[in-house]
Amino acid sequence: FASYMNMNNIISADQIIVEVHHSDTNEPGLSEKTINEEEENASDTQPPKRDILIMVSIVFLKTTKTHPSTTGIRKTQSPNRILLIAANGSVNSVYDTYVGGNSNAATPGRASGQYIATESPEQVCDDTLSTKYLSFGACEEGAKYDNDHGCGLHTGFYFELASGPTLVNGLTICTANDYSERDPTVVSLEGSNLTGGNLTLGKSWTLLYNGSSGIVVDPGREQCGSIIVFSNTKEYKSYRFLVSGKRHRSDCVQYSELYLYIY
Repeated sequence: FASYMNMNNIISADQIIVEVHHSDTNEPGLSEKTINEEEENASDTQPPKRDILIMVSIVFLKTTKTHPSTTGIRKTQSPNRILLIAANGSVNSVYDTYVGGNSNAATPGRASGQYIATESPEQVCDDTLSTKYLSFGACEEGAKYDNDHGCGLHTGFYFELASGPTLVNGLTICTANDYSERDPTVVSLEGSNLTGGNLTLGKSWTLLYNGSSGIVVDPGREQCGSIIVFSNTKEYKSYRFLVSGKRHRSDCVQYSELYLYIY
């Protein structure tokens, strides 16, 4: 058998090529009578020729080319976690803030537009699950829960990385110590290469991710959810994180850590 390799096609096929070869020798087993008759009838005639069929099988192969996925969320390599060290140690709390919108500064306290002073946004970046960030959003502490459980929503924070422009394409949220109804379930991450007062402007931000927090199924208290991977190939030096959904009705939203990753 002979084989032919075509690296751009994998087609399984068997083809038969027939070739005819003429032998210059007498066929074994011819009777003496036949030979004698041929010699008598035509002394100058060539001996009979034998047709030999040669069957050659040709197999065409095609290789399958693979291309990198641009939509897949699963990664096989291990992620590298980014240290959330803010430039000048400044992590800015916001409320009543939407994706693509201007940032409204939140202040310490227990009323609308405030967060508990000892549970500030800096706690989300301290790599400690026993601390947390708690924000009331449009509500105040102990407020009656509204039907659409909007207390604490559209809150979050933004900061500039001390390390400068950094690629981010993954994130994880970790729960706080109590009250699972306060867990964020829908979150967003935006990036910017501006700094200072420009970061209060919605036009300064580019949306990188908006969707599930990875803890829609309660992982327990002081536990981290699954890593969410999203498509991004650009480095940013500032990031804004917002919460737009929570598990159940409550007067606030809280979480212990935000981890950012690069794959």
